[in-house]
Amino acid sequence: MKHILFQVPIWKENIDVSKIELKSSNFKPSFLSGVLSTFSGKNIISEEGSKYLGTKLKEILSNDFKIKQITVHHIWKNVYQNDFQDTHNHAGCHFSFVAYEKIEKPQTIFFHPARDLIYASKAETLFIAQNKFDVVENDLIIFPSYLNHMVSLTKDALTISGNFDIE
Repeated sequence: MKHILFQVPIWKENIDVSKIELKSSNFKPSFLSGVLSTFSGKNIISEEGSKYLGTKLKEILSNDFKIKQITVHHIWKNVYQNDFQDTHNHAGCHFSFVAYEKIEKPQTIFFHPARDLIYASKAETLFIAQNKFDVVENDLIIFPSYLNHMVSLTKDALTISGNFDIE
C-alpha cells in the first residue's frame, strides 16, 4: 500500500488583486538579481485592503487549519521588466504569498525540498524536482515559507508578495 509521507501544499485562488489596495513607493533594484522592488521601500495597505487580504488568506487556509488570527509581517511589490529572481525562500514565518497583478505567462518555479538529493541520486525521472506553477492575472498563491522558489526571466509583470503567520 502506498503512503505519502511528506507533502508540500500550495494553494491557488483567483481574487480581485486591486482590492488589496497596496500603495508602494521607493522601488529600487533588490535581491541578487536587481529586480525592481519595494521590499525595503514604503508599502502602505489600506484598512479595507488589509481586511480583504486577511479574509482571503483565512478563507483559503481554513479548510486545512483552524485559524484564530493571521498576521501579515511584510508586504511588497516587485516589477519585472526583463528581470528574474534567484532561488530563495522566505524563512522566518509560516507562509508566503504572491498575488499576480499583471503577468503574461507563469514564471514562478518551485523546488522540491530535497531537490539536491533527487538530482544527486539521479532520481529526477522518478520524482519531480521542480515545477512551474500555472497562474494568471488575479491569482493568489500561498505556500510554506521554507519552500525554495525562483522567478525565471519575465518580460512584463507586477506582483504583490508577502509573509504571514497563523495562530
